[in-house]
Amino acid sequence: MARMTDFRRTLCCGLFLAGMAPAAALAGEQVGVLECHLSGNGITVLIENQALDCVYEDEIAGGGPQHYIGKLTKVGANIGVNGPGDLVWGVVAETNALAPGALTGDYAGPEASLRVGVGGGGAILVGGSNNTISLQPFNVEGGEGLGLSAGAESVSLTFVPDQPPPPMKHRHHAVFWGHLHAAIHHTNEAIEAGKHGHAEAVAHHAEAALHHAEAAENVKANPHVKEAIGHLHAAIKQGKEGHAEAATKHAEEALTHLEMAKK
Repeated sequence: MARMTDFRRTLCCGLFLAGMAPAAALAGEQVGVLECHLSGNGITVLIENQALDCVYEDEIAGGGPQHYIGKLTKVGANIGVNGPGDLVWGVVAETNALAPGALTGDYAGPEASLRVGVGGGGAILVGGSNNTISLQPFNVEGGEGLGLSAGAESVSLTFVPDQPPPPMKHRHHAVFWGHLHAAIHHTNEAIEAGKHGHAEAVAHHAEAALHHAEAAENVKANPHVKEAIGHLHAAIKQGKEGHAEAATKHAEEALTHLEMAKK
């Protein structure tokens, strides 16, 4: 892998990847957050066959942090970052009940992502039991590891329950992104339903979007998310009253604000 020694090129590449949003997986919704730590080598941290020390926190089942170790077996983007770094993924699964150790296995993208119908982003990694789990990359706010998760194309994970996991440093940020993108997904579904005149379906999807938007707002206050919440309430009200067109307009306004919250 070619090394980038110019700091400006490094920063530019990192900022570009940091702007990438995690694509929505069709298999389900986010159930937890996986954060993997890289030791770094002083020149570049995103290299193939590098060891990972990971912690997973399940947002649905709870039960405390789980410890995984792994290996970064393939990288796609040519990124150089001085010092250590962190890779952070939202864990999306077909079921809300993931047993301890369920993340064990090999994860790959982007071909595997396309094969199982999980989004179009090459940064999404799919694996686990029968390819039912996807890892969707999140940005890390500032500092080391900026945008690194977007460059990983293949990783392997092994559960190590007899060893304490490393601390999770970016949980709140990853949880915010997970709920934000789930809210965007359901708002898009509401808009599609409204285009077909299905007022009740608009209300149904808007309620799901509202749940995630409010959860995101509870994690980190954002003026655009707050505006979206107001429009989602209105979309629900109009949809339940049978006004598909009015409900759809509010859903579209909510989507505009949710998209702006990503910036």
